[in-house]
Amino acid sequence: MGIGVDVVEVKEARFSAKVLLSVPFVLASIVMVLWLSWQLLSALNFSYPLWYRVLHIPAHIEKYAPQNSIRKDFSNTTAEERYRLFGEVVDAINSGGEGLAEIEYHDVNGVVIDTMYTESEVLHLQDVANLITAFDYLSYFAILVVIGYSIRYLGYWGGAPIKPNWRALHAAVAGLLLACVAIIFVIGPKEVFYFAHRTIFPPDHPWLFYYQESLMSTSMKAPDLFGGLAVEWLLFALTGYYLWIYFFGYLIKRRIREQENR
Repeated sequence: MGIGVDVVEVKEARFSAKVLLSVPFVLASIVMVLWLSWQLLSALNFSYPLWYRVLHIPAHIEKYAPQNSIRKDFSNTTAEERYRLFGEVVDAINSGGEGLAEIEYHDVNGVVIDTMYTESEVLHLQDVANLITAFDYLSYFAILVVIGYSIRYLGYWGGAPIKPNWRALHAAVAGLLLACVAIIFVIGPKEVFYFAHRTIFPPDHPWLFYYQESLMSTSMKAPDLFGGLAVEWLLFALTGYYLWIYFFGYLIKRRIREQENR
């Protein structure tokens, strides 16, 4: 005696399974392009010279640096020196925190004034470096996932090439992104920034620094600069993601045509 099956239900089940099986590939792709975007932006010094002008950081430094009694005479540094210092801290946090305590700032004649960061600032930047190191390892794993899925999707292992349902996946990604943006704006970017710091970093480690006591906060005009860098990182990652998906979709179509022409 046969069992009745609804064709529509079977197709919907296959569609849902296909989409769900593609979720790890999409998530891994997002992590991969975030990491690649970070590497590119690091090489570009995160466009600090641009943000330096846009956010009026020179005026910010002129206001607060003279009030700093711990690290003096930072206002005597040049714009080029400040660009260099930002580049050094970017290199350091991308290298596990190596050299953070040795970063020095110089006056207009190139004479060393002092080390840039206090012990508390070095501790915080080391926490940031540790976070980036963890992100690196997560990204290496994500790249392996992308490679594994790519081999299967392109039909080099496990059967014929598979074309993912990009429309459904992209709709899910767009919905997740819009939800995150909505939450940030409802709660407030600064509140989200503070919540992330309280959640991510060890409770007994400092992360809130006053402009009058911190060249790190003064030179970066925190958190204003971080907001700009987050937008820049997001734009780079979104561009990279859609370029990657477009290119990968092209490879799948070509593989499918090759299989059909055999």
